Amino acid sequence: MRPGALPPRGVLSPLPDDGGLSVEPGANAGTSAAWAQGIGNAGELAASCSVDLGFESYRFPGFPVPKGHTPFSYLEELCHEGARRRYHPISSPVVKQLAHELDVIEKTAWPSSS
Repeated sequence: MRPGALPPRGVLSPLPDDGGLSVEPGANAGTSAAWAQGIGNAGELAASCSVDLGFESYRFPGFPVPKGHTPFSYLEELCHEGARRRYHPISSPVVKQLAHELDVIEKTAWPSSS
């Protein structure tokens, strides 16, 4: 059944006590077998897939780093310049958040000149 479609006529019947609906006995005959087969097929498909996203070796595109800078020190300088332009005057929460984010970047060794 496609999403949002109504079930076939007679599959649902009203419950007299709470006004809800119940599934009539036998209305889903064969559904369990179809689900079991679908899950089995999905497992086989997943087992046959091989995906390597290469996260352990991912590097951002290289960019020129001015003399006297490391990739991280240049990133840090650019971030602080951008924060000063965007948040004028720059507030303590902004400085703390930027410091936190740069710390995460530095610890994960993301900035790279390669």
